[in-house]
Amino acid sequence: MMNEQDLKAQRNKALASYELKKMYLKANRATADEVAEAKRIYEALRDYKPDPMLASVPAQEGRTPVATVAAVVIPAMAVSEFTQLIEDLTIERHEALKQMCLRSNRLGDYPDETNLKDLVNEIQEWKAKRNAVAEKIAYLRLNGRLPQPSADPVADHGSDAMKSAFLANLPADRYDLNKLLVNQLKPKLWRAKKGLEKAKTEIWIAHYRKEVAKCQAAVDLAKNQLSALA
Repeated sequence: MMNEQDLKAQRNKALASYELKKMYLKANRATADEVAEAKRIYEALRDYKPDPMLASVPAQEGRTPVATVAAVVIPAMAVSEFTQLIEDLTIERHEALKQMCLRSNRLGDYPDETNLKDLVNEIQEWKAKRNAVAEKIAYLRLNGRLPQPSADPVADHGSDAMKSAFLANLPADRYDLNKLLVNQLKPKLWRAKKGLEKAKTEIWIAHYRKEVAKCQAAVDLAKNQLSALA
């Protein structure tokens, strides 16, 4: 159970973050959603109140003291880790939204007859990432933890149906396929590997292992297809 000193420190940190976001909003360096998220995190910590009776009574045989909390799910992890996950995921969601919007805004820059398949695919990819992160945030808020990762990350992305769908969407031209491999698939694999190297908690390690497996499978399939077109 987290002690009062740790809880106070986390509250102070969250409050400072909230106040900073409000200042950034006035300077157009933050969005209203970011301010609202910082406020929600602070209020969740502010309302996190362990039952004083349970805190003062020694645990009896077969019983474990359980903290109660008003208007917020008790995190199934350290509050500091819970707060950091919310902050990290919120940043990741906003970045995905930003990248999606940047690419969407570029659609009008091209003549009507231009083939924009690659750009549209990028937009859909960032949209899917934004939605996936939003689902993680919603699950985390509701359950106090992230969903359990798959025991076999390759199995999620290695089915014949998914391979067939991926191959069907690959460019039929060798030049375009090589461009996709070099400019998109390999960089995604590189970013996933870097994320795995930097991951500190078991949750993020499992997340990036899954990403590496998925990206590696995509690169391998694209390479095989490229060889077949030689």
